[in-house]
Amino acid sequence: MTHFGADFKKKYFTYLDPSVNVVNHGSYGTTPGMVIDAQIASVKKHESYPDEYEYIEGPNEYKRQAKLIAQYLGLNWQNLALVQNATTGINIFFRSIPFDFQNDIVILPSTTYGACSNTVKFMNVTYGLKYKIIDLTFPLTTKEIVAKFEQYFKKLACKGKVYCLFDCISSMPGVVMPYIELIKLCKKYNIVQVIDGAHAPGMIDLKFLEKLKPDFFTGNLHKWVSVPKSCAIIYAQKKWHHLLQTQPVSWTYNVNYDTIKSDESLLVERFSKVGTINYSVYESIETAIRFRSEICGGEDNIRNYQKSLSKLAVAACSKVLAINKNTTSDSYDHYEPKLLDNKQGSLTPVGMFCLSIPINTSKYSKVYNMLKSSPLDYLARIRSLLEEKSIPIYKNYAPLCFHGNVLYIRFSVQIFNEVSDFVKATTINKTLLEDVFTREEERLSFINNKSKL
Repeated sequence: MTHFGADFKKKYFTYLDPSVNVVNHGSYGTTPGMVIDAQIASVKKHESYPDEYEYIEGPNEYKRQAKLIAQYLGLNWQNLALVQNATTGINIFFRSIPFDFQNDIVILPSTTYGACSNTVKFMNVTYGLKYKIIDLTFPLTTKEIVAKFEQYFKKLACKGKVYCLFDCISSMPGVVMPYIELIKLCKKYNIVQVIDGAHAPGMIDLKFLEKLKPDFFTGNLHKWVSVPKSCAIIYAQKKWHHLLQTQPVSWTYNVNYDTIKSDESLLVERFSKVGTINYSVYESIETAIRFRSEICGGEDNIRNYQKSLSKLAVAACSKVLAINKNTTSDSYDHYEPKLLDNKQGSLTPVGMFCLSIPINTSKYSKVYNMLKSSPLDYLARIRSLLEEKSIPIYKNYAPLCFHGNVLYIRFSVQIFNEVSDFVKATTINKTLLEDVFTREEERLSFINNKSKL
């Protein structure tokens, strides 16, 4: 039986700085030492004979690794290609499709990852592609989320095609979207499904892609599948293959069904050669699969550990953040930390959880009001001030999210973590946040008093 935790981290994640408490794995991923070693070996091979590698070995290895990851994830390799990251994947779709800019429209929820919503906004500003946003404030049940989408679909008057961009697991806040129900709903209304599955591989069984056959999906391999940074897949139904182009558009622009063999994949052939690239990340996939299947005991074993650890971590961190009403006369926006989930427990992903942080509204009323009135801009300032110490000095970073007028801290749960990691990170970030809030309250008071003069 595999024993995860601190000793596992020391043995297998040999490139991690041992002084760093990693509780934000979900943002960028962490890579086992043996996988990085495989990547380094690939770099050395590339440098030993660049011409042979670029023309022969690199593209061939790309195709082999694409087949391996497709098999591991239970997907048809001919519908899959390897790309840099999920944001690249979203750009590949939106910057390849020949939209009718006068009539087509994109629907996306307010919780869409910022880089992906920016892609849609770019298409709007540059080409006039229309878009509408569905507001989501969690916690919501699956039925409530689906109802919001359907209510919007019913009212939509569109002469062209409708495209719906949605997550499998949203980033901030980190919650599971009802992606299966949304795929079915979109198909019911003949709406093209564009799925940002950045966090999905490694946290969700992707076989639903074969069963439901959504139009387009992209998901990272470096976040939760132990592949080096950065690596992702795109997965599309065959009717879209001829339209999808590399970003940047490159040498394979003219590759089509007339130029490839009948048993080859147009996607793989087109994306396996994008000019001079570093194939080492792709070539590490096989070792990452071996690490997860042989050393970790498979995906179910990994997820079971994450699930059980998450429950223990939520309980332990809640004790650190809880406010005892009997020992304070101050007012708080809430006193007991809340796990961002619904009654069905369907929002919390396997490897992440969002826990609310009570805010002292007696001491930090101006800070709290600023967060409510300007949540994106002001939270960015708070995060920046917090990161000045949490990252370089204390080495205990976890991102903050202000959602539904509640401040959350998002933790990522990995196989090398233990409960003590989250308690330590919560304690440090709580102390640092109080310092940031105190300084900000003084600054805002000074500005307010100055304006009265």
